[in-house]
Amino acid sequence: MKHVLDNSIDQLIGATTVSGLYILDRSQLDADMHQYIDWDRYVLVVDEACPSHPFESMEVSADDSSVARWICIHPDRWEEWIVSDEARSLLPFYGRGNIRVDRDGLLASWQERLIQEEKTPNQMQYMKTYALFLEAYNQAKHLRKLEYMLDAYRCVDFAFYYWASLAIIEQGEMPRQALWQQVKKLNLGVYKMYEEFTASSETMPQRIELALLACEFSLSSKSVECCAPLLNWLKQAKGPVPISDIMQHQEFKWMAGYMPALLNKLTHRGCVKERLIEYASPYGKLGYTRAYEWAG
Repeated sequence: MKHVLDNSIDQLIGATTVSGLYILDRSQLDADMHQYIDWDRYVLVVDEACPSHPFESMEVSADDSSVARWICIHPDRWEEWIVSDEARSLLPFYGRGNIRVDRDGLLASWQERLIQEEKTPNQMQYMKTYALFLEAYNQAKHLRKLEYMLDAYRCVDFAFYYWASLAIIEQGEMPRQALWQQVKKLNLGVYKMYEEFTASSETMPQRIELALLACEFSLSSKSVECCAPLLNWLKQAKGPVPISDIMQHQEFKWMAGYMPALLNKLTHRGCVKERLIEYASPYGKLGYTRAYEWAG
């Protein structure tokens, strides 16, 4: 009898709304990862019929009691999903899975990039992790100002996670599932700061304040190194580039949502200059827009 899961996959292959179908088996993961997962097969579906928010479910087969984890994503949410915590949890292994449907080449491009990143971290991976670190820090700082301390604490925790990821990438490795055990071996200083943040006897507001200061110093000191791809591109542009052009550029559009914060940080560091230039469009001149150029 054919496996129930295989029947479901066959139906998806023929569905006109499905543009991508990807499958990762438990056997394709490293052995030390098996203790952290509760599924036998991971099925990722890119489907225009999917709700605006990614849909997740677990399916137990009546044939052999195997468990499938389903993730359904609308194509418009793909770029957002691939930098989410859900996606990051298996980042080192997505390059090993099998693409069953890829109508627009989206999955093949993604997997090829991940295969290269699995071999050795590259500058774009470095900048992406820095952007996530900066985003978590900015959210924590904003929530602290509003005195939403529990929410600020959660965002600081995320900031430390991405800071630790940067520390691991700096050593030429990719972050793994047991990230804090990994960073303990590679950068004891970051590990100790996180330990102090989570276990200190000081009040929560004091811990948040101290952690934000440490994060701010790290973000400032790493900005030039981590954002080298963006800075090099602006240098080659030889003139102010509208922010919309930067966000839509092929190399950076997958992290467009983080670009304003990155450019703002680089401006404060004096690495780039911000200018207002006249904005031309097919409809004529529409006022002014922010543009950035290399400050060297």
